[in-house]
Amino acid sequence: QFCFLLSEWSMINHSDIVICDGLGIQDYIENRYKKLKGKTKYIAYGYEKIDFTNINENKILKKYNLNTDNYLLMVGRCVPENNYELVINDFMKSKIKKDLIIITNLSSSNYYQELLTKTNFKKDKRIKFIDGVYDKNELATIRKNAYLYIHGHSVGGTNPSLIEAISLTDLNILYDVCFNRDIGRDTCLYFKDNDSLVKLLDDKKRLDSSKKKLGIEAKKLFKGNFTWDKIVEQYKKLFK
Repeated sequence: QFCFLLSEWSMINHSDIVICDGLGIQDYIENRYKKLKGKTKYIAYGYEKIDFTNINENKILKKYNLNTDNYLLMVGRCVPENNYELVINDFMKSKIKKDLIIITNLSSSNYYQELLTKTNFKKDKRIKFIDGVYDKNELATIRKNAYLYIHGHSVGGTNPSLIEAISLTDLNILYDVCFNRDIGRDTCLYFKDNDSLVKLLDDKKRLDSSKKKLGIEAKKLFKGNFTWDKIVEQYKKLFK
């Protein structure tokens, strides 16, 4: 840990300007390194708009044994900080009649077995793991056709998988940390602890109404703030 902190101190103190991919990171740097106030810049990641015209969505869904709007989705590395244990436990307590599909790196993670031991998720037939989907069109199709996306990541700045999820999925439930709120803002629902995810998943009326409303608002938000054209313009302006 000391080496990481020393590396951070050295890089930041020798920088002319620090570009932060999250507002939470910008706040951290400006509070920890007072002399950098006014020398930081927030620039997020952008999202790539997917053209589904020539994508056979039905074929892809059939390949993974999925049906439109009949599953909840999580995508990310199989590590503790992505809160799989919390999500799985809360999902198992819920009465939602949909599957939970978790796409992660099963073959290269030791955490999967730990999850199984701690949660005994195999007793719940709704929970299904997929060992990585690395084809861009396939993953986009799975995101687009999910009933909702659950984002459990608790660390980092602008997470690329969150950007992709909100740009494609109409309803997103995010772990409540500043990094995720920086992106989702008022277009997503949030959970943290005290069975808050259970309460959300069991409130079908709220989920259905949010899915209709928030998806539209999210697309407007992203079109105005997270396109690569806008991100590139921010960098061009910065380096002029």
